[in-house]
Amino acid sequence: MEQGNSGEEKGFSADDIFAHVGIILKHSRLVVLTVCLVLTIGLFYFCYARPVYQAKSHVKCVYIKDPVDKQKYWGERPGISALKTHLPSERIYTLAVRRLGVNMSYNSIRRNLIKKISVGKNKGPEDLDDSVVVLNIYGYDPLVVRRWGEYLVEEYKIDREKRRDAKARVEIQKSVSDRDVAAEEINRLQQEKIELEQRLNYSHLKEEKKYLDNLDRLIVQNETSVNSMERILTELKQDGISLVEKFSILSTFEDPSLKIGQSVPLRIPQVGGPPAPPTPNGPSVVVVKPENVSQDHKEWMKLVDRRDKLKLDRAEKGKVFLDGHPEMKEMKAELDKLQAELEEKYNLAFNTFNLSYFKAISQGGVLRNLKSRHAELESAFGEAERAVVHIDRMIKDFQKRHDKLRDKVDSIRLSHSIDPFAEISYLGLVEESPGSIVPQKGRLLLFCMSGALLLGIGLAYFVEYMDSSVKTPENVETELQIFGLGLVPELPGNLSENSELLHKEMPLFKESYRVIRTNLILRRDEMSRSQVIIISSSMPQEGKSLNSLELAKSFSELGERTLLIDADLRRGKQTRKVVGKKVPGLADFLAGPAQIEPINFEENLDFLPSGHYSTNAIENLGGKDFSALMVGLRMQYSRIIVDGPPLLGLPDVFMMKDSLDGLVLIISAGHTVFTQVRLAVDQIQKSRIPILGFILNRVNFRTGGKYYRYYYRNYEYYQQGGGDSGGIVPLSS
Repeated sequence: MEQGNSGEEKGFSADDIFAHVGIILKHSRLVVLTVCLVLTIGLFYFCYARPVYQAKSHVKCVYIKDPVDKQKYWGERPGISALKTHLPSERIYTLAVRRLGVNMSYNSIRRNLIKKISVGKNKGPEDLDDSVVVLNIYGYDPLVVRRWGEYLVEEYKIDREKRRDAKARVEIQKSVSDRDVAAEEINRLQQEKIELEQRLNYSHLKEEKKYLDNLDRLIVQNETSVNSMERILTELKQDGISLVEKFSILSTFEDPSLKIGQSVPLRIPQVGGPPAPPTPNGPSVVVVKPENVSQDHKEWMKLVDRRDKLKLDRAEKGKVFLDGHPEMKEMKAELDKLQAELEEKYNLAFNTFNLSYFKAISQGGVLRNLKSRHAELESAFGEAERAVVHIDRMIKDFQKRHDKLRDKVDSIRLSHSIDPFAEISYLGLVEESPGSIVPQKGRLLLFCMSGALLLGIGLAYFVEYMDSSVKTPENVETELQIFGLGLVPELPGNLSENSELLHKEMPLFKESYRVIRTNLILRRDEMSRSQVIIISSSMPQEGKSLNSLELAKSFSELGERTLLIDADLRRGKQTRKVVGKKVPGLADFLAGPAQIEPINFEENLDFLPSGHYSTNAIENLGGKDFSALMVGLRMQYSRIIVDGPPLLGLPDVFMMKDSLDGLVLIISAGHTVFTQVRLAVDQIQKSRIPILGFILNRVNFRTGGKYYRYYYRNYEYYQQGGGDSGGIVPLSS
């Protein structure tokens, strides 16, 4: 046992190489034709191509990074990228050609003067300056090619300055105009805001809103103050309270909110008692005078001190003088005066307190009234505030836009004043081709040969990929779930199907039918019986007649009495091959009363011809006469091979189904389309004819893939082991 065949193959082996070579050889005509076509195109190009000249120039390009981001406004690429973009452009081409004194379009320039240009960095070791750019010019006129680089650079510099100035002017004008529009909108909105605030009385509503925000606190404070003042009035109503005690009670409350000239509604209370009821005409109105608010409530204490001191002095003098004494009278008059001042002070303080009390009551009513209108005032202020805020937001947006446009104008002016290209200058011609550089024989031949070969091989693989025909038995077995009986090799062109040397020249051909025969015998256990086997194909010209004959011969070699029936009544190809002429046969038997007898042409092998074609014979293929004939033949022969017509488009095979044990489907490798096979198998399964398997016919074992080569190589190995290769060409050839 050889070591090389015992394990699983991995990687790219010699078999893979043979597979790819086989694909190329299979489509060798297409490859050769493609090569010839490409070489013809190359020859035509060599004969008729226009001469092209080359000139190499140096351009100095010094670029400094723009601190304000020039690309934002000018759309220029930095450094060498700008030259790569603009020098080959249509605009610069049409400007440069005017230096020649002509006015040509861009397409005319490319067609008649300049073929192409390339811009790149200088990589030569003689110049280490990174700012030097190499400009290669390719064209049809050597004089134009020599000067074209200088023309391009000069025109680009002029055009660039014009475009920068024009773009800056346009951008600045547009930005200034937009900025002025924004400023006008700001002024309009501010005026609209002022008018809106006046119309809605927004300032008053805003003040009321602030007041309303503290309304609950003010109501609480007012109620606390009123309660405190009522408590004071209640204490003042008590009997037996001296004037000093009343002053002391009033001193616990002060009202600093009274202002001169303020009108205060007043219900006049009795001195020392509660306020009087309101008059029918409403409360009295008191105007606060300076003396009401300028008096110090603490002066009564000084008067009391003076009175008490005067009383003590009078009491001391009363020990010496009588009441009628002038000094005693004078002191009593002064005491009466102080008492009158105290009472006047008290009345003034009481009236002031009373004013504060009624003011607090009035303010409480106002606060409670505002409390009832709180929701209404809140809603009115909310609507006014939303309107004002909306205008403020619009003013803010326009202000942002105005500031942005102002900054943009400043940036454009600054960017325009700073040119990042410090220098763009033409340094001169450094190299020039002495003659035409196109076409070059060697390069053209190399390109044509390599391109032709690659294109031809690519087309071969493309055709192979697009080929939908059946190539390997695995496809049919996997997709359609039918058994593969064997492979039949493709016949060489010098051997015909009727050649007597076929088996001698190709022993592998005969060996293939031995494999098929063995598989059919083994399948008998699964299919219960396989005495009557019909050989058919999906389409004509797939080799069913040859396979029927060879399979019948293979069964007869086992010693089985075998009958080959030509059931293709329409063409009778098998009859012409075996007998050589039309003789009475199956069609004559089915068409009318005729006696037929199989013809013996080999040992253990008889042949029943198709006979003379008629439509009646076709109609009777599924009739009683045919069934009776097959019953009689079953009793005479061990194996009956029926060479049937194609399946697609003809009903003949399906009409004979009751007399058949199974069907063998012939598939021509590389010829039969897979969809045809699928359709044929579907029809067979619907008619319930048992499928014994399929035979893959016309297989090229040398170029058909690993599966076929292993099949071929194993057979060749044993043939060589027997000392005779049987005329088979070795695989290495």
